[in-house]
Amino acid sequence: MRALLAAFPGYIAAIDQNFIYTYCNDRLAARLGREPAQIIGRHGRGVLGDARFRVSEAAVEQARAGTAVTAERHYPATPGHAPMDLEVTHVAGPAQPDGRQICYVFGIDVTARKQAESQLIAARVQAEQANRAKSAFLANMSHEIRTPMNAILGLNHLMRRAGATPEQSDRLAQIDTAGQHLMSIINNVLDLSKIEAGGVTLEIATFDVAAVLENVASLITESARAKGLAVEVASSPAPARVTGDPTRLRQALLNYAANAVKFTDRGKITLRADVQQDGTDWLLVRYSVSDTGVGIAPENQSRIFDTFEQADASTSRKHGGTGLGLAITRRLAQLMGGDVGVESSPGVGSRFWFTARLLRGQGSAAGAPAVDAVDAEHQLRSRHGGTRVLVVEDNEVNRVIVREMLVSLGMTVDTAADGRDALALAQSHRYNLVLMDLQMPEIDGLEATRRMRELPGWATIPIVALTANVFDEDRRACETAGMSDFLSKPIDARALHACALKWLEGSQAEPTPPLAAAAPAQPISPTTATSQAVLEKLAGLAHVDLDHGMSVMGGDADKYLGLLASMIGLHGGDMTRLTALLDDDERVASRQLTHSLYGAAGMLGLPGIAQKVLSLQGALRLGPPHGERRREIQALMAGIDREFAAIAAELAQPGIPGLVATHAPR
Repeated sequence: MRALLAAFPGYIAAIDQNFIYTYCNDRLAARLGREPAQIIGRHGRGVLGDARFRVSEAAVEQARAGTAVTAERHYPATPGHAPMDLEVTHVAGPAQPDGRQICYVFGIDVTARKQAESQLIAARVQAEQANRAKSAFLANMSHEIRTPMNAILGLNHLMRRAGATPEQSDRLAQIDTAGQHLMSIINNVLDLSKIEAGGVTLEIATFDVAAVLENVASLITESARAKGLAVEVASSPAPARVTGDPTRLRQALLNYAANAVKFTDRGKITLRADVQQDGTDWLLVRYSVSDTGVGIAPENQSRIFDTFEQADASTSRKHGGTGLGLAITRRLAQLMGGDVGVESSPGVGSRFWFTARLLRGQGSAAGAPAVDAVDAEHQLRSRHGGTRVLVVEDNEVNRVIVREMLVSLGMTVDTAADGRDALALAQSHRYNLVLMDLQMPEIDGLEATRRMRELPGWATIPIVALTANVFDEDRRACETAGMSDFLSKPIDARALHACALKWLEGSQAEPTPPLAAAAPAQPISPTTATSQAVLEKLAGLAHVDLDHGMSVMGGDADKYLGLLASMIGLHGGDMTRLTALLDDDERVASRQLTHSLYGAAGMLGLPGIAQKVLSLQGALRLGPPHGERRREIQALMAGIDREFAAIAAELAQPGIPGLVATHAPR
């Protein structure tokens, strides 16, 4: 046994049940600056010092209980020795003839490995920074090119309508064709750069699977017919309604379908959707486009989804294109929890597919008539001005945003920060509509709804849930509590308008007393020079969707910046608070904190923060945050802090307004 211990290439010691060293190899003794004889027979506290002994003591006790313990420990530099990282394992040995319990401690030097890991992390950070810089450059260049191109195409359209000669019409048509082709390339570059920079946020909406297929088929029918190609949508067992991002699904599918038309000279193109996996609340749906075109050689199939890649060098000369469409589809599929692939035979045809993880049909009732976003807003303003609405939301920023969306339509809006305040208002006021957050302290949205339904006159008043959770179990919980519908966070103005119109038009609630006529839309105050300068700086940040954020506030820059500054003040320290919650293993409180942050970030056009928060929520659901999961969580938290810091730096200007005050209940 002694010979085996002596042959061990690392550091090794043996400790009895009284924490007395019974063995120490030469390598460990040298590291401690002693001879083995100066260590053997001594107590661990005297050898290691009090702090390191307490760590070792706990590991020894755990090992003697039957569980081997392995941990990494850092040892600072000592005279004649450089700093060192050790992987230390404590394991109990067999019982000794004299009754002693021996615990063996093995240490392996992992300093080189740790240094390599640090270098890899640094290299990855540098690569990510370079990628972000590239993506930002592409996005800025694309925007700069799109502006004059839109003007060119618009002027060209006006000239074609102005009675040009046949020769001029032909030339203008050629300009339009070339311009549209250039715009498609620019749009692809912009899309790719936004995806790579994390600037794409998936929307949550309920849609018809077949409708997406039919829509894409209709978009390629004309170009396919010009080549004598048939287009068909194959029947499949996929469910009629699912929840996901129909816009991005349509975009990904159209990339495949347009390519199929481009590379097919005869035959047909078939679009199809099938369920690959069937979970409790979710489905993995496989969308595919099959063609009878030229096909792709096996050696080229592995790289065609890479950026700027095509099957062969001659493709771009013969058929046109940049090789971005397939790369965009792959990234979109990955964003939606899926993947891409192709099956192809040269001269026979190809089948391109991608998968997406979608939820079962959620949201508003199936078959509800679709309402145009502009029309919904107009109808609400003209027919439901003065309508009294209660907004119940514990997050101050979210509460103000939703209130502003409704006040801008001429509605009278009261707000409550939790279920208890909401119940008090329900007992003393009559409302035509209630928007109710689910996760709140004291009394949550479900319990508040149950109690409201018990109040006189509240049986038919629409109560709509506001939630970031859209699983079947959440929908069923809402229905059981007596809720009428639900809106997914982050709240989209168009979805809010459509939902409010749906329930206000069909509400059987008691009519409210006559109220003042709907106030006309208030003019937006001119943007100050300070606000304009800040907006321009925010527009340059990769993870800020300024268009979305400004749209929430109806284009009012001062209101938007005020809310953004307030959000930074309210949530800028969330990651510090989350660290403390994780250390105390407060998982419920951790989920509540991230839930609140996600809604605010999404509505204010901060997709980078919103996506990282979603990833955080996913990591927290997997179990205790230890080991690799803890490192993943810490990396996400650090990324959120960096984005907060970047936004805060741009908002650090005098004259930026604070939080828009909420109206007190009337």
